[in-house]
Amino acid sequence: MLLLNRNVKHQRIAFFENPLKTKRGLRQQSTNKILNMKKLFFLTAVGICATGIGFAPQQAQAIPITYDITFSGSVYTANGQITVDSGLATTGYLTVTAGNDLGTYQLFTPAGTVIPPAGSILSDNLVQLGSDPFLDSDGLTFTGTLFSGNHTSVAFSIWGNGPGSYGFVDDSTTINTQDTGTATITPVPDNTSTLGLLTASIGGLCLLKRKIAKNA
Repeated sequence: MLLLNRNVKHQRIAFFENPLKTKRGLRQQSTNKILNMKKLFFLTAVGICATGIGFAPQQAQAIPITYDITFSGSVYTANGQITVDSGLATTGYLTVTAGNDLGTYQLFTPAGTVIPPAGSILSDNLVQLGSDPFLDSDGLTFTGTLFSGNHTSVAFSIWGNGPGSYGFVDDSTTINTQDTGTATITPVPDNTSTLGLLTASIGGLCLLKRKIAKNA
């Protein structure tokens, strides 16, 4: 009987110890959940900020941004890209697809005077994002192969006349003519970096979600 009572006593002690362990376990689980939720919140904030960089207004960024440009006139049609840094086109190209002297030409940089066959062309490479027109009266100049410093056998220039109106000139050994038309400038989507940041953020959130579910 004594042994039986002792066993019963031990059983009672064991019975009363389990709730304490369970309580400690619940506290630990609760603490872990809180910590995991904090991690989840932090990663979510990082993901939103990271992807927000890719979708922020391009002109507000103090880094070089690449833009698609087009020109459409009564004779000439052209398209290309320019990289703009602090309001100045630093590199780029223009492909003339309709008109004369078809081909691809490089942005003349740094800005200045180009000497084509018919005379000289002055450009300043200023790009006024958000304005109409986005080029001033000097605009951009694209050239073929340069020789003797700033001489070329063919040059194209595009500039702003006024709202919705742009001028365009083709000066080469075979022709010297002007055209008037419309032009556009649009930022090139930064798909690589934005998609990478977004994928990394989503991947981290999914892994953390699985971990939280496993510990629940």
